[in-house]
Amino acid sequence: MTGEFLYRKTVDKSVLTHGITVPLKYHQQMYDKFGYIEKGTSIDLKVWIDNESFDITLLHVKFNVERSEVIQIRYSSSKSYLPKRLRDIFPFTTGYAKKCDEYKEIGMPTPKLNETEKEYIDIELVDDGFVFNCYPNGQNYEGCNVKEDPIDNPFKPPVKPPLPSESKPPVIPPPSVSPKPSVYSLDNKINGLIAKGRIRGFVKESEVMAVLPEGTSVDKIEEVFNNIISNNIELRWEE
Repeated sequence: MTGEFLYRKTVDKSVLTHGITVPLKYHQQMYDKFGYIEKGTSIDLKVWIDNESFDITLLHVKFNVERSEVIQIRYSSSKSYLPKRLRDIFPFTTGYAKKCDEYKEIGMPTPKLNETEKEYIDIELVDDGFVFNCYPNGQNYEGCNVKEDPIDNPFKPPVKPPLPSESKPPVIPPPSVSPKPSVYSLDNKINGLIAKGRIRGFVKESEVMAVLPEGTSVDKIEEVFNNIISNNIELRWEE
């Protein structure tokens, strides 16, 4: 079925759930086809997709305050199968809309679709309503080819910002001169040993000293360190 071309609509969450707001510049073309619709009133029409029809309402919205004209093609999941049909046709945008909702829930800005990823409906006028000629982008949500950059990829899982209670405490560097030896863990061995060239271990009441000159290779430092660790020696290095 073909009709009189009205305009091309980019598919978004509203299209997939409850309706389309028709831009003002196309209102007169609809009036010429269906007659004028008074504010606050509607007429029952149909949307055709591949020779399948769906009941919809064309509503002229009435506001309490003066504002521009708003006409909407209305439908809902509770009264029409059309939203489900559109979500089946446009799985890519359906998945993108769900991810945008996840971003909004955690207070992050929603990602943007590339132009090549957008999906469209060409809307045409016929005697009893509209024809929706649908143009999905040929990719489905699970296997879409999108960039891996987190800004360009709407399907990259969002990272929830840490709550204040989850934030790590600030790291305070140790003073340059400490009155007491500082205990260092395995992660600190290279910095500690290279910095001072000294390592001191304690086993019970006996003391084992290993003095490493400046410039000692990392391999040698690790060998001495691992030897002391294997004997359960508590490591300390001193200023």
